[in-house]
Amino acid sequence: MTTGPDEEIIAAPGTALGYAAIGIVRLSGAGAVELADRVFRPRRDDLGLARAPDRMMTLGNVCSARGELLDEVLAVVMRGPHSYTRQDVVEIHCHGGLLAVDRILERVLQEGARLAEPGEFTRRAWQNGRLDLAQAEAVIDLIRARSGAGMNQASKQLDGSLSTLVMALRQQLRQLMAGVEAGIDFPEDVPEQQENALKSDLQALVDRVEELLRTARAGRIYREGLAVVLLGKPNVGKSTLLNRLLGTERALVTDIPGTTRDLIEEMVSIRGIPIRLVDTAGIRDMAGIVEALGIERAKKALEQADLVLAVFDAATVFGKADRMVLELLADRQSLVLLNKIDAGERLLGRERLDQEAAGRPVLEISARLGWGLQELEQEMVKLVGAGTVAAAPAMITRARHQAALLKVQDALGNALETINSGGTLDCVAVDLWDAWSSLGEILGEDVSGEIIDAIFQEFCIGK
Repeated sequence: MTTGPDEEIIAAPGTALGYAAIGIVRLSGAGAVELADRVFRPRRDDLGLARAPDRMMTLGNVCSARGELLDEVLAVVMRGPHSYTRQDVVEIHCHGGLLAVDRILERVLQEGARLAEPGEFTRRAWQNGRLDLAQAEAVIDLIRARSGAGMNQASKQLDGSLSTLVMALRQQLRQLMAGVEAGIDFPEDVPEQQENALKSDLQALVDRVEELLRTARAGRIYREGLAVVLLGKPNVGKSTLLNRLLGTERALVTDIPGTTRDLIEEMVSIRGIPIRLVDTAGIRDMAGIVEALGIERAKKALEQADLVLAVFDAATVFGKADRMVLELLADRQSLVLLNKIDAGERLLGRERLDQEAAGRPVLEISARLGWGLQELEQEMVKLVGAGTVAAAPAMITRARHQAALLKVQDALGNALETINSGGTLDCVAVDLWDAWSSLGEILGEDVSGEIIDAIFQEFCIGK
């Protein structure tokens, strides 16, 4: 009997390549235990992997086809369905480093395994019902988490927080669909109060979907990070602020204007939120060729910014370059910072900057001494809305989920409009079915192969 592609034995390194104490080669598929047993020589003759208890480490050696020792290892068997993929899984724990892992992987490939594709272990876990698609996506988010808060959100989603909420919405929707279908079959038995109840229940469902959609921006920030651009004329203290927020001397700080001529990007976690800080060249109209190129890059960075920190110097008068900075802010989410408030002579006051900022929040800081930095961090978190939804039972972190929920929102809105305009229940049923299907997309139902492939291509080979 031939083995289907989803039952083939796949193998891959389960740890990153490089120097480490331990490296892991993992296998999954029908016959994985028997294959591993052919390359593994236990220290005890009566304890080969085929007879080894589940989840018990067995000491032995992996040998070449000619019986030569490749490495001393610990092997563990996890038989399906009680494994990550719900198939037979074997992990071979060898010494870390490039050669040991590579040799053992080559050996199991010689015995008939094939190299796993990116994310194929998790893909099999999804195909075999151990995870739904939202949970599978949480696996890669957990691996790539850039902050403690982002990791917590991914862990909650992997544990089923989003899936549970989506299934609850589907259950509510299913009950509404059953009532509508009954009304289609027996229209004379639908009293006015039942129609009002349908409107009320539909509106409650719309409200729950909208509440979940409101978490999308903060969810994306937790997963991808918040892009924060530092903007200002030369020598206002942008690089000093960057170093202060990073807690390290990353950018060169001098009294010479125009020191920063290119973008400087660094990641930092501020109050649990991953933030990509971008320091830019100083904005001024009279700049050399190289500095002008840096200013153009600064303007392009603004297009990708979630938040702009516009920095102004309290020790200088408000001038043409400062006005250029404010004009660049346009309708962007921004905070105006009056820096160098520790300076002996303040030529730019808070009142003047408040007037020029035209309603934008203004904070007084000293990047050099760290004054006002706690208030700045608090305001950054508040402006992006991340703090208000961190305790939500579930959060939307991916554009795919957001797109599906927007379709749900549209379908439910159409259903409400049909009822309010006196339309037929048949039309309402179609809209409810569309909403049902769109919710199912989040869990992995009726999703195209292209989308599935794109999701798992994000994974590393061993996961």
